[in-house]
Amino acid sequence: MKPIDVINETQFIGDETMVTSDCFAITFKRPSGTNPVYINGYPLEDGESIQFEQTENHLDRTQYNVTFGTGGSGNQCYVFRTIPVTNYFKD
Repeated sequence: MKPIDVINETQFIGDETMVTSDCFAITFKRPSGTNPVYINGYPLEDGESIQFEQTENHLDRTQYNVTFGTGGSGNQCYVFRTIPVTNYFKD
């Protein structure tokens, strides 16, 4: 298989939203001291990250629901995605 060109994208989320992955890997990070963050209902602990990574260049097509609780300094979640920039299904 020929090499695949990718970009790494960073996104800040401050409101409840759906995130479409369409990527090889996606990480959600809750900064320390912020409101609780839930990824598809899974709670991220203070300062915790969760990563979903595909094997052998498969794309993750999951819709991730990002929601927030209360009790911290505000709604903050960072999303890091590794996205293909070429159509690797060709050839």
